[in-house]
Amino acid sequence: MRKGTVWLFLAWGALVLGFGISCRQPSESRGEQVAERLGRDEAVYVTSGAPGRTETVLGMDLTKLDKPANPAGFIQFFHFPPGPPQGPEVCWSSAMVSFLESEVRRQGRTPVRLSEIYLVYWDCVEKTRMFVGEKGEFGLIGLSEPDFALEIFREHGIVRKSDYPGLDAARPGAGRLVLAGQIRDFLGELKERRDWDEGRAVAGVRAILDRGLGKPPEKIVVDGRSLTPLEYLRESLGLDPSDYVSFISFKYLPPYTEGEYRTPGNWSHSRDYFNLPLYDFRLSLLGALRRGFTAVLAVDSSKPFYAGENGLAFVPSFDIPQNFIDASSREFRFVSAASSGDHAVHCVGYTENKAVWYLIKDTLENAGPGSHPGYVFCRDDFIKLKCLSFLVHKEAVKEVLARFPSR
Repeated sequence: MRKGTVWLFLAWGALVLGFGISCRQPSESRGEQVAERLGRDEAVYVTSGAPGRTETVLGMDLTKLDKPANPAGFIQFFHFPPGPPQGPEVCWSSAMVSFLESEVRRQGRTPVRLSEIYLVYWDCVEKTRMFVGEKGEFGLIGLSEPDFALEIFREHGIVRKSDYPGLDAARPGAGRLVLAGQIRDFLGELKERRDWDEGRAVAGVRAILDRGLGKPPEKIVVDGRSLTPLEYLRESLGLDPSDYVSFISFKYLPPYTEGEYRTPGNWSHSRDYFNLPLYDFRLSLLGALRRGFTAVLAVDSSKPFYAGENGLAFVPSFDIPQNFIDASSREFRFVSAASSGDHAVHCVGYTENKAVWYLIKDTLENAGPGSHPGYVFCRDDFIKLKCLSFLVHKEAVKEVLARFPSR
């Protein structure tokens, strides 16, 4: 190469390099420009919680989010409107009772309000048996999965809310936290004495519950007939616990097999969960809604994904873009405890306008803004990543159930 040509080449390279340096932006600024161009979500800090108990948490700038305007934009199925907020420790019973109320109406019977606290009462009793059986190594106070309500229905039936309203402000010590503390103290004394007599433990816990909640009725009068709670469930409501099934989608189980949902809420270690590939999991839920059924969902209520104060549940792209969500990213969040089924809700409707959104009836006190209190709008990407199980009537999913060898 001739000397003049070499100098020309070097000069051209220096010009290009200099231009590159002069035009280079800081990496963070360049990333923000790319995010803006791609329509990526922006993380912001927001105020969350109920009035008087707020906190600052990481959220998302919602100004550009295309979302339903109000519940009227959803195809809805019968449910009673959201009532007074309940504590998170009883969300599973509230969701299941709301679900049963919808089931009663769906099957053509007269709508009726059912008792959430009735389930809580018998849940405490059954957990006491587990506490004794595990020699005190089982934590009594904590969440249960909606699936466990089916066991309570099989053993103890159900009653109307008017038959067993439960918490009564006029009854001393009726607060759930007070009751939980009394039960914990009582069982702690048994553990200290190494007293593992199940009958004595159950009798003691029931005495505490009876004082705080009232004794659940052994019989109720319905249309002039005296019925046990089991007779009321089967004969008056026409409900059979064996008609309901729960689905999960995890890689630790082979697809289309039954197994255990490995979460603290499944404290009874039920193995009656049907494991589906993620695509079928999502499609089965949507298909059930399209057929007119409602469902109970176990979801992760952590921020910023479940923004109850904004009435929204979604996956912001600064966590993971929607198209990148798959079975592996879902499983990773589950085993790393970034996702947990710590909240149960009742799915009562859906819309497929532009995107699939689900209408969620929630019982937390900060669920939904002022325009639609008690409701959360849940986008399909949230179901894909953060809904860990759902429970539905078997007729809503009969085709997918047929793919399980056990069926």
